[in-house]
Amino acid sequence: MCVIRMVAAASMLVGSLALVFAQEMIPNPEFASWAKFRKGTSVTRKMASGLNGITTETRMITTLLEVTETKVVVEISEVTHLNGMDIKTPPKKHEIPKTLPLTPGQKPHIPGSRPQGTVEEGTETMKIGGIDYKTRWYRTKANRSGSEVESRFWFADEMPGIVVKIESTTKGQATTKTNVDVIEVRKP
Repeated sequence: MCVIRMVAAASMLVGSLALVFAQEMIPNPEFASWAKFRKGTSVTRKMASGLNGITTETRMITTLLEVTETKVVVEISEVTHLNGMDIKTPPKKHEIPKTLPLTPGQKPHIPGSRPQGTVEEGTETMKIGGIDYKTRWYRTKANRSGSEVESRFWFADEMPGIVVKIESTTKGQATTKTNVDVIEVRKP
């Protein structure tokens, strides 16, 4: 009886491993974006959020620390300005894998790709720090937990991290507005 359970458990383990190894992997555009830059490259983004008359502003600096064959490592540091005070968040390291798993039956979220709920799209050239970035933008609409969310995203393959700009408005019990803009790109 014990042998049968061990064989059954081993069969389940082998089946699970086969499923993991059979999972299709797709290229990660965020990895590809960062991997073409040198260590020390950084992007500074300003995020402004407003809720019921209270505004916060956060500056996020993402710095490229490491590039390997299978991943890039970035460090993200933030300073939030709220009610006249600056609140610093300790820097966090973030690994960005070269590939993303494609789970059977699920649509993958591919950074920089056409978001779900897209109602309009186009292209636009944006100038940041004297450099023109050819962006593709998407306007989306969604209903989440009874709130209407309308957003617009700008992506550029030549921007470290892909995201150039985000504008989002949520209308429901309260109205919130969030804007994220790249304000500086530094390349060593």
